[in-house]
Amino acid sequence: MASPCRAEASRASDEVVRTARDYSVEAFGSPTAVMVPVERDASNVPFAAGAAPVNPPMTGAATGGPQDEAPSARPTPVLTPIQGPLTLDGLYLGDISGEVDMQGEGVIDAVALMDLVGSKVSPGVRDRLKAVIASQQRVSMADLRGEGFSISFDPLSLTFVAELAVDARARRDVSFARNEVVDPTAFDQPAHFAAGANISMAQLYSHDEGRFAPLAGGIDMFANIGGFDGVTLTGGVDYDGSSQDQRWRRREIRLSKDLFQSAVRLTAGEFAPPVESFQGSRRFLGLSAARAYSTIRPFQNVRPAGRRQFILDRPALVVVEVNGVVVERIRLEAGPYSLSDFPFGQGANTVRLLVEEDSGQREIAVFDLFGGAGLLDPGVMDFGVSAGVLEEGGQLEYGSTLAASGFVRKGITDALTLGANAQWADGRGQMGGLATWGSRLGLVQASAAVSHNGDTGAQGYIVALDYMREAKLAREVELRVVASAQATSKFFQTAFENSAFNREQWRAAGQALVRYKAYSLSLGAAFVKGREQEDRTDFSVSIGRTFRKFGVNLAWQRGATSDGVEDTRFGLTLTTRFGGRWSGAARYDSQNEFREVGISRSASGRLNDLSGDIRFSEDRNNQTLSGDLRYINNRFDAEVISNRLVSTVPGGSTRQESLWRLSTLVGYADGAFGIGRAAREGFVIATPHPTLKNAQVSLTDSSGYPVARSGWFGPALAGIDRGYGVRRYELDVDPLPPGYDLGSGVISTFPGYGNGYRFVVGSDASHTARGILVSPEGPIALVGGSIMATDAPAGAPGKPFFTNRGGRFVADGLAPGRYRLVVQGGVLGEFVIPDNVEGIIDVGEIRVSRSLP
Repeated sequence: MASPCRAEASRASDEVVRTARDYSVEAFGSPTAVMVPVERDASNVPFAAGAAPVNPPMTGAATGGPQDEAPSARPTPVLTPIQGPLTLDGLYLGDISGEVDMQGEGVIDAVALMDLVGSKVSPGVRDRLKAVIASQQRVSMADLRGEGFSISFDPLSLTFVAELAVDARARRDVSFARNEVVDPTAFDQPAHFAAGANISMAQLYSHDEGRFAPLAGGIDMFANIGGFDGVTLTGGVDYDGSSQDQRWRRREIRLSKDLFQSAVRLTAGEFAPPVESFQGSRRFLGLSAARAYSTIRPFQNVRPAGRRQFILDRPALVVVEVNGVVVERIRLEAGPYSLSDFPFGQGANTVRLLVEEDSGQREIAVFDLFGGAGLLDPGVMDFGVSAGVLEEGGQLEYGSTLAASGFVRKGITDALTLGANAQWADGRGQMGGLATWGSRLGLVQASAAVSHNGDTGAQGYIVALDYMREAKLAREVELRVVASAQATSKFFQTAFENSAFNREQWRAAGQALVRYKAYSLSLGAAFVKGREQEDRTDFSVSIGRTFRKFGVNLAWQRGATSDGVEDTRFGLTLTTRFGGRWSGAARYDSQNEFREVGISRSASGRLNDLSGDIRFSEDRNNQTLSGDLRYINNRFDAEVISNRLVSTVPGGSTRQESLWRLSTLVGYADGAFGIGRAAREGFVIATPHPTLKNAQVSLTDSSGYPVARSGWFGPALAGIDRGYGVRRYELDVDPLPPGYDLGSGVISTFPGYGNGYRFVVGSDASHTARGILVSPEGPIALVGGSIMATDAPAGAPGKPFFTNRGGRFVADGLAPGRYRLVVQGGVLGEFVIPDNVEGIIDVGEIRVSRSLP
């Protein structure tokens, strides 16, 4: 039987609310059963409902070195290039590219795979994977399958799915473990100074009003000084053309410094502090130090505020997904929200909020029924501390109220992790603690907190107990059981609230998931005891079945309050894969009699790619033919959405809206400007050398496809969506002059946060000379020597050369100038590389007046 102690090792860095930058735009176009976030500005990939389990499968990121060879040979049908999310335990690890057939077999990017799963697996499994990959750029997914680890592509949900056995997991699962296996100095180094600005524009069209709204947009800016070990300044502005008072509003400004070896991020400026457990969220102007890089991110909109609350910093479209079923598409203004504001948010459910701003920025927040944070290795510590003054009076306005927030968790033994947390502001305080214990019976976390309000004298408490058990009951039968109970006093509050009145006395919930081959069954139940409000009971059932080319998912939910008010919902989703990048879906939701049929073309992530979908949708109030068209350009991303249905209040009637949006990045590094696709953590600029002024320079990925090109608007610029991972680009120059020496032709980077790179492709030392060495007796055969520049300093190394049997020699990597041929310490002759020629230069016969010994 699997030990949950180790089963939970891979979840050590998870929070109750997990956020990521991007997710599929398709998630907003149609109700889906599975939503997977896609990292910052990654290619939009539609996900089909019912094709994957609505709960995590039960089965941190070392980086491999550069790869140089083709994937292993394996007979396979025609492969379709695709870019999509990689998931483990239902959690998004990152975006990855590959080539697959209709059955989901094919090859995957080897470097990106090790970057994403390397620290998740045990040392033995990691060594096996490295041995299989060897020097391949792309590796067969079939070759990677073995004891403890497998990876496959789900053609229905368009997701790469990794499965990891309990005993194949690494005990330490913290995202900052990469620094143990990566030497940043072994890669090409970033510019000492770099800056970037992501510019986005969007415009809504209201079908009810029959007109376009004023233009909206934003600029996210970052500047790095000092390269990898330097500091990064971030800021930004939003533009709202419909505002009569203030059309331009600034965003948070902060200075960040990452201590790579100790995996700590230091922050000074404006930020929401890293929190855990029952801690609240409020923006600080101050200082922070945190061990989890992901908890303090620039430009974020949605942020956690306790176990069942979140805060939106800017207006956004929010898709509410409960147990894999979309129950609401709603436009929300900035402010605090609770799960109880949304349909079925109170039950034994996994709730995902897919947040999309009109500018195109996307995030996802996940509220899992299991509120535990998992186990840490003995001696491993996770922490976050912050201090400063609170935001008061308005957005990004600060008073004189001092505040502090902090938490710490430490692994005590293999089976026990302890933690403590506290917050204080203006006489209001909160203190808490937690203990996580793992055994063969499951994973148990007990957490509690107390609060005191110095203004009112009110005191409060909150106590929670969470349990999770994952096990294999048979060879192909998996079970996941989660239970949670929580009790809250009337006046418990966070330190950032002036007062509080809690309408829940206690709650209890349980959820069970059983998976057998292609079948899945999920059962859930929850009860909430109200305080001056009605009690509520919720039940849910979900059944899924996947076939070779299609899948089906049935979901039933029922809620009832103690005064007899009942709410029942039934959902049905059918999905199919037509082949290549095409898929289809049909959906029904009884809540608002929603019906939809659609066809989608997933994005490949490559330049000049067109993707999108077209859907026929109908509910009680509207009937529409809607569409979504996405285009990837060398310099920008563009999207047009037509006739999508959204509501403005939870459970309210829908209306139709359309919009267009455009985003781009302007970057600067070491004296060079570039324009490319939006990316918020860095970029690479490749400028052609004057000797290549008539050639186009392209940066290609591991599959050999270009990700950026030079052209009329300047050098090639490739964005970096995620720092602290290997980024390797091969150079392609068209046309490349004959004999032109590009050197290695490879750019290999390991960027930090906000780094920019500038590479000059080509150089003066790119000429190739060929000639014949002749003595009075004829060609001088089979001799070696060196070619030295006549103006080279004493002791400078030369270029080695050798003659063949006909006395012919070739030397490359030469700049314009005069050179000597030196053999056995003596000068045999000279030749000249002219300034006005390129490529191969024939220097003719070089005659030697004497014979060589």
